[in-house]
Amino acid sequence: MNRIFLIILSTLSLANCGGGASENSSDRIPTPAPTSEQQLFNKQVLVGSVVVANEYNRNQQYPTWDDTDSDCISNRHEVLIAQHINDDEQNPLILRGDGCAVLSGKWLDPYDDEYYFFASEVQIDHVVALYESHLSGSVNFTSSEQRLYANTGDKLEGTLPEISHQFLVVGARSNQEKGSKDPKSETNDGWMPNNDDYHCTYLKKWVQVKYLNGLYFDREEYEFIKDYESNCSDDPLPDLPEN
Repeated sequence: MNRIFLIILSTLSLANCGGGASENSSDRIPTPAPTSEQQLFNKQVLVGSVVVANEYNRNQQYPTWDDTDSDCISNRHEVLIAQHINDDEQNPLILRGDGCAVLSGKWLDPYDDEYYFFASEVQIDHVVALYESHLSGSVNFTSSEQRLYANTGDKLEGTLPEISHQFLVVGARSNQEKGSKDPKSETNDGWMPNNDDYHCTYLKKWVQVKYLNGLYFDREEYEFIKDYESNCSDDPLPDLPEN
């Protein structure tokens, strides 16, 4: 019984330490202050934990795929267009007759280093999975911020999906293997791409997305990435162009 009271009191204390109210403040517990601020890939990141009081419902809280720029092409297909590899005359980018959807092309899944040629064969991976994001602080976004984040990789307006490092065209197998795991060793229930050559880029993208959106790193996650950082170059991620 004493333990139950301690948990309740701790949760209430954290709730009372938060900032201003959001549009759904009655359903939210504000993110507590970070236990520390640390550096990952030359970015100041938040290391700590988030109190998650409300349940996760992907379809209601993080619906995809919108047409952010209102050009009839959904954000999924914007990413397919942006990440198409235009080096193969036998596999050009082919759109549906109305120009609003991608049918085929050529894509490289960097997780498994495998090529795909039909849009129906690939998925758009959120590098930082939406459930992981929820546990890392997006639970405290407003509903409009959650939707923007799910569709553009940024909780603030003004970002298009093709310029975000949050999205990758991948095969179903690697996406399902990854699930909502964060980058830790498999023995700690983590996940890293099967393609070793992509590890540094993957971690840089992960850090970039969390940094831009003020999402937290748990201690194990932070320490894993920090240890791995010494294996990576200091080269920043490239800027991604608009379609």
